[in-house]
Amino acid sequence: MTRDDMIAREVENAALYEREAKRRTKNPALVEELRAWAKASRIRAERLRAGPLFGGKE
Repeated sequence: MTRDDMIAREVENAALYEREAKRRTKNPALVEELRAWAKASRIRAERLRAGPLFGGKE
């Protein structure tokens, strides 16, 4: 698995979590949790792009 693969996976996961959150309007707690997971995936993707793991700068 390459760096680009890991970034793509995190971006895809964030999109999936956001899409599911939009579908689950009757359960606010679940929506909140899914949006938190989406945010965490976006943060991980950004850290993979620019973080110290692959020699980027923080």
